[in-house]
Amino acid sequence: FQGCFINEEVWQKINSGLNENFEILPWQNLLLDAQSKIEEPGPCLVLLQTALEILIQFIIYNLAPKTEMGKELWDWLVDRDNWWKEPSLSEKFDRVLKIFGGKSLKEEKNLWQAFMEIKEARNNFIHQGKVLIGEKEVSQEKFFQLFTRAREIITWLEQFLQSSAHIPKISQIINSKIQMPFS
Repeated sequence: FQGCFINEEVWQKINSGLNENFEILPWQNLLLDAQSKIEEPGPCLVLLQTALEILIQFIIYNLAPKTEMGKELWDWLVDRDNWWKEPSLSEKFDRVLKIFGGKSLKEEKNLWQAFMEIKEARNNFIHQGKVLIGEKEVSQEKFFQLFTRAREIITWLEQFLQSSAHIPKISQIINSKIQMPFS
């Protein structure tokens, strides 16, 4: 049994930051799902990577109409007759985000390195059933580092969103585990 306990003060801060139109967006939901799988690195990395993919797509789709090149170019880039002609995930976080948003994740060295490692570990888990970076199995410490960096990447990406799409920030959450024997 796992639980997340929130005291009254934190609950009030959450409620005060929400409006009646608040909804959890898909990448936010996936991030919460990843958090629930924190003890299973492979599935957790799949959820984190999916959250990043959905978020970058959402950001670029919303930024494109605001640029000179506009939505028409973005639609052409992502609606090709063959999926392999579309920008790769790495290209979306680098060149495409730079074109439409003025910044590239690649400019943030630590975040870019983490992004590439998350992508590699996820791909190895999906295709080989092992969480590997290179030929080396990802340690629990490294996995927690990647999880933390994924959250930092999401926070960094949220600068491109309108404030309504941001997750309300909570300064402190207390995670607690209760283990009860079955007897």
